[in-house]
Amino acid sequence: MKIETGFPRRRFLASSALAACALLVPRVHGKSRSEPTAVVNEEDQAVIAELAAYSSTVYVWAGPANFPLRPSKAAAEATRSTKFLVLVNDFEKLALYLISGNLERLGVVYAGGPHLAFVIGETAYTVTNYGPRDFYRAIG
Repeated sequence: MKIETGFPRRRFLASSALAACALLVPRVHGKSRSEPTAVVNEEDQAVIAELAAYSSTVYVWAGPANFPLRPSKAAAEATRSTKFLVLVNDFEKLALYLISGNLERLGVVYAGGPHLAFVIGETAYTVTNYGPRDFYRAIG
């Protein structure tokens, strides 16, 4: 698993902390307009296929505004940005996905709270994982 931290030898702790944050289901700070997933290209399809490991409900949305991708060479070269809102009904599945080797398919992943950010090809992605209450509040 490639989770970027200040201490590379503590990747296990970082993934555990990420799973713990996902279990806490943080609150939505304001509503964002959302729409059902509109797959634009093959990169989007590949990301949605990865997210299907723990959820079948994925929306394209405008948020989060407060979680930028950390500056990196890959992020600087990204020509487009896509943000997904994911409904998580089974947090155990999410936690298992986050500590599995499958996360490596997304490349270097920056994590904070319920958000994951990564770059695939020329697209910077942000994925927000919410439980049912916060998910429906965000799309409402």
